[in-house]
Amino acid sequence: MIKIIDECGFNIPYKQSIFPGGEVFIKLEPSYRMFEIVYIEATLESAKDIMELLLITNALRVINPKVDIELRLPYVPYARQDRVMTFGESLSIKVFADIINSQNYSIVEIWDPHSDVTSALFNNLVVVEQHEI
Repeated sequence: MIKIIDECGFNIPYKQSIFPGGEVFIKLEPSYRMFEIVYIEATLESAKDIMELLLITNALRVINPKVDIELRLPYVPYARQDRVMTFGESLSIKVFADIINSQNYSIVEIWDPHSDVTSALFNNLVVVEQHEI
């Protein structure tokens, strides 16, 4: 589930469609005005959700290329695979962090990271510790 909130605290509605090939399509509702700061709260449960987040980020920047986007990511996907244990394994958290970092969010807030490896990989990170949740 992904929620977009403007700087006044209002939800920014969007529509999601799926093309016949399975690709996600995102369109922000026409009532969206240009804001300086936008907050995205993302609970990512699948690769489709990750793509939805990336497309929402892109749609916001199409409207305002200078928009300041803050991402709240309570659960960090792929964080449990934070070490390469045997030859040939991927380092999944690094791949996911690189994708998120490529979006240039002004803040990436994560909750209770799985390990210090997770925290070390994200740019502009704010960690909410378990006792604060």
